[in-house]
Amino acid sequence: MRIFTTLLIIAAVSFGLSFVIHLKPIYLLLMTTNVFTFGAYGIDKFLAIKGYSRIPETVLHTLMFSGGTPSAIVGQWLFRHKTSKKAFRRVFWLLLLAQVILIAAYIWFTSKR
Repeated sequence: MRIFTTLLIIAAVSFGLSFVIHLKPIYLLLMTTNVFTFGAYGIDKFLAIKGYSRIPETVLHTLMFSGGTPSAIVGQWLFRHKTSKKAFRRVFWLLLLAQVILIAAYIWFTSKR
């Protein structure tokens, strides 16, 4: 039930983001990216517990930056994964800041018409 609720939250945030940036087709892309990102965090945590080869951090960062930020945040919280690795968290927050700046710039320049 907890994972279902989490996926609903991710869907709601993605849906809201698609309207904020005024691009309806991006909704499907955001949903897909968020599902993959959430799954990647869960799989990587499982692989870490089992001691298997892991998903590279660059893949996790790429998924997050390409629209999976809400599910990356929820995945870190839900799976308690990548929360203590300072280098990972630093890059994560820098990418999040870059996303906020890009979205703000997009809104700023498209509202000038």
